[in-house]
Amino acid sequence: YTLPRAQVIFNPPYVPTPSEEVGVGGIVASWAGGTKGREVLDRLLPMLPGVLSAKGVFYLVAVKENDPEDIHAIMAKSGFTAKTVAQRQAHNEDLRIYRYSRTASEEGSS
Repeated sequence: YTLPRAQVIFNPPYVPTPSEEVGVGGIVASWAGGTKGREVLDRLLPMLPGVLSAKGVFYLVAVKENDPEDIHAIMAKSGFTAKTVAQRQAHNEDLRIYRYSRTASEEGSS
């Protein structure tokens, strides 16, 4: 099932923490991202191509420690391009919002 023209906005727990903290519940669940702060995100990424339609868009909040270049590469393998749409310094965090959409060649094929 694909979401027609859907926009998925995802603000995962992105702080690098020990893996044991991921999913423990309580307030810790809001920031505990595990290895590279990506354990929750890495579960979602493989699902996106099958969920988003050709015009679907995915927005992601991430920090440098999440290795955004690796995330972009993973998404590119599924036909998505990345664009930084916002950036903000919040204390010691360099927060960025990325927009992922299908490449022009992918849009024409669906």
